Formats: sequence, C-alpha cells, structure tokens
Amino acid sequence: MVSLTARMAASVIARAIERAALAVVLVAPWGGVAAQGSAYVPLDDITYAYLDALIARGLVRELPALERPYPADAILTALAGISATQSRVVAGWVMAAERSARRYSLRPRPGADDSPPEPVAAALSASLFVTTQSSARRELMLADDSSGAYPGGSARLLLGAGPVVAFGRVTADVRLRHDPEFTGRTDRVISGRSDDGYVDARWRYGEIFSGRTKRSWGPPSLSGLQLGSDAYSYDHLYARLGTPRLQLSTILARLDDDTLSNDTIAQRHFAIHRLSARVKGVDLALTESVVYGGRGRGLDPAYANPLNLFNLSQYNESGDGNVSYGADVSWSTRAGIYGAQLLVDDVQIDTCDSACDEPASWGATLTLDGMPLAGEHRWFASYTRVSNLAYRAPLPWERYDVRGVGLGRAWSDYDEARLGADLALVPRATVRVYGAVRRQGEGDYRLPYPAIADYATTPGFLSGVVTRVTRVGVLVHGQLAPWLDVASDVGFNRSRNADHVRGRSESAFEGRIRLSVDLAWQPRLLSEAPVP
Repeated sequence: MVSLTARMAASVIARAIERAALAVVLVAPWGGVAAQGSAYVPLDDITYAYLDALIARGLVRELPALERPYPADAILTALAGISATQSRVVAGWVMAAERSARRYSLRPRPGADDSPPEPVAAALSASLFVTTQSSARRELMLADDSSGAYPGGSARLLLGAGPVVAFGRVTADVRLRHDPEFTGRTDRVISGRSDDGYVDARWRYGEIFSGRTKRSWGPPSLSGLQLGSDAYSYDHLYARLGTPRLQLSTILARLDDDTLSNDTIAQRHFAIHRLSARVKGVDLALTESVVYGGRGRGLDPAYANPLNLFNLSQYNESGDGNVSYGADVSWSTRAGIYGAQLLVDDVQIDTCDSACDEPASWGATLTLDGMPLAGEHRWFASYTRVSNLAYRAPLPWERYDVRGVGLGRAWSDYDEARLGADLALVPRATVRVYGAVRRQGEGDYRLPYPAIADYATTPGFLSGVVTRVTRVGVLVHGQLAPWLDVASDVGFNRSRNADHVRGRSESAFEGRIRLSVDLAWQPRLLSEAPVP
C-alpha cells in the first residue's frame, strides 16, 4: 500500500509539472508569428571541435563556458559575430561549424528571401557511418582487446513552432553490441537507442525541457564531475530561469531501479540545481546534487524544489540521500582560458565514533586552454583527480550512476595529466596532438561501500594494484566534404600493471576512427494559422 501510494503521488506531481509546462507554452506571448527555434547540438557532434578551436583563440565569447550543450541558433549567432578577415584556416573552421550546426536549426540561411518564418516548420536528416576501433571500451586510456569495424546510422527529426521545438535522434549502431558500458539489448544483429528525444520551450529569460539529451556542467575540455557526458543519455526535466549574467538551472531525473532481491526493488532518483553567473570574462557556478531512493520511495518534493538546500532537507525533512557539492570557475583572458572544478562528495565534519572515519570523497579538475604557442597555434593542459570512494554511498541505491555509468565521470580512483598542442594547420579540420599519463586504482563506485570496521584501512586514493598508462595521440576532426565528416583519436599506449595485474606490461596502438555521411532534407510545413 505504501509503495502504491508513493507511486501515485509521484505520478500526480509529474503530471502537474508537465501540465504547468504546457500551460506556460500555450499562454506565452507569441507576438504574431515568432521566429523558429532550434534544437541543442548534441555533445558528440563535430561542431564542438570547431567551437573549441575558435574559443581557444578568443573568437567566441558569447557562449557560456561551464554548461553544454548549446542551442544551434546560439552557435550560429556567435559564429556570425566573427570577423571575416580571419586566416584561411580559421575561416574554414567557421564555415564548417556553421554548416554542421545548421543541421539542428530551422533558421533561414543567409541570403534567403525575407518572407516571415512559417508558424510550423520541420527538418528531417539522416547519417550513415562506420566506426573502426581497437577497443570496445570508449576510454582509450583503458582500452580492451575488442576491435572491429562497425556500421551504423541515425535519423533526426526537428519540429519548430515559435519558441517550442521538438527534436528526436534515433541511432542504430553495431558498435553498441560490444561496448561494456551499454546496458541495452545486445543479442540482436544491430543495437539501437534514442540518443535524443525532447520537447523544449525557450524564451529570453527562461526555458523548460522534457526528454533526453546529454549534458555536461564544467570546463568544456573534460566531462563534468557532477554532471557529465560519459553516461548514455537519459530522460529528465530541465528548467532554467535568468539571464546569461545570472541564472538558476535545475534537473530532475528518475534513474534505473536497483534490484535488491528477487522480489524487492529500490527506486532511484536524481536532482541537481545550479546557480551560475558571468562577470566580464569570468564564469562562476555553484552546484548541489543528490541521488536518493529506496523501496517504494517516489519523487520527493523537497528535492524537486530548486530553491531548497538539499543538505538541509536531507537532515530536517527527507531522510537519506547522497548529497554532493560543486564549484566551477572559468576565466578567459588574452593569454588563455583558465578553468577549475571541485566536487565535494563526502567530507566528514561531525564528531562521533569510528563511523565518521571514512576517507573523504572528492574530485578536482584544473584546465588550461588556448595558451599562446606560435602564430595561431595554441597549447593546452589539464589535470584531474577523483578519489577512491567518490560517487559511492553506504546505501547501494544512492550510488552516483545511471545504468552502471557515472552521472559525472565514468571512473573513480584515478588521476590523469594531459599536455598538448592545438594546431591550426588545415581549413575545416582541427588537429590536437597530446600526451597523457594516467594512474588508475582498483576503486570503483559500483563496488559496495566499505564496512565501518574497514574505514581505517581503506585508501582514500589509488587502492589495490595501480595501473599506469602513458599515451601519445592525435585527435583529428574534419569535414572531408560538405556531407562527409571524420572524427578520430589515434595513439600509442604503454601500460604498467595492466588490468591491475602486478608486473604485467602492455604496449599497443589504440584508436577510434569514425566516418559519417550526412543526408538532409528540409521542407517547410505550414500550419493553417499561427497560434493566438
């Protein structure tokens, strides 16, 4: 009875949120026929390789530095502000970024007639691709020995009506069958999933989003520590209120259930909210998140309130929850872009018995991007560390993951340093040469939390046999033709204590290359009349 009541309450609240969002959309002032909106450019799109190259050279400053993805129209507006007097290489990047971002926009192309936009418009596109890889695991620094070449394809549908857009992207990809982090059906000839599927209403001072797409909060060169892009996309509600100078963002998600026994299932939920600000060349953000759940536990209104402090709600009202905190900063200067992110998962401040002696759980990232090298070339560097017990909690359903992959980073108990050069060599292609060193302990957020009696002997960082990996690689993203994209990461790995086996050494070329052919069809669909 308790479980049924909780589910009914959660259903009522979810329906109320959806109806409120629909009401806001319908009563919003359209002002006659409004300009068409745009979809988010997915984080795996080649557009971001060009954006990163342009941002590193100080040519794009309008876009927020600590939150992705970006709407296609925001990207197009930022690109339009770049001077036409750039070098041939940079001009090629701008052209390629504009071409790829337009796949997700209903905005008329420059030079089109000046007739008013249609009340309802649509775009349909598709792509065919093939991925050749030496490892089924996506993290090449920890590559496995499953190699192959796998075909795939995706279809995209974009509908727009005033400030409201609907976007869907369905992918069929043989590569998914071999990815150990993909938990969908792999017993068929080809595996598929909905990578994106949402309805989004966006205005000048706010936004309401329902559906799925990948998001990352943090320095753009790495996945966010609290909200990252390593996990496969999942359904969530997202809302934003404010201006680029000051805004509040929040996300609510129902995570996958945790099976405790044959007849017992624990429900799992995720909430995160964030206050961010932009002051001249500085972006700042403070974030709080919580994963909570249990048998028959539905949506908790205290954690759904973006103006509540989750930690206070946890101790005063709502009970158990795995609460974490984050702080981000990005400072853009003429000498480069300096970024930092801190995750505080669990730091004990109470005074009590041995139950308070567990090692601290935390993570940190430091980044340098766009540092002057020679001419238009730049250098970059980063360092990241995630502790042994980060993303874990004593209650198994409070672990910080979705379908077995971290909501933040995909790994814990590791650190990695990276140094490289961002080269301006070829129009319509970005080239990044890098070297990286990684230490990976045996800690894993999917493992049970240590018992209280083991706190004193549990390492805070780098537990067990530590694998050490050195990699030298080259990242290339480019458009070989207006309809043909290539994305590759190819390099050489040297591993010591490989697979956490003491004394085992391995050396191998590890890489991934993806060729994609894009097909687009963009008709205009007319409604009978604009919405009043």
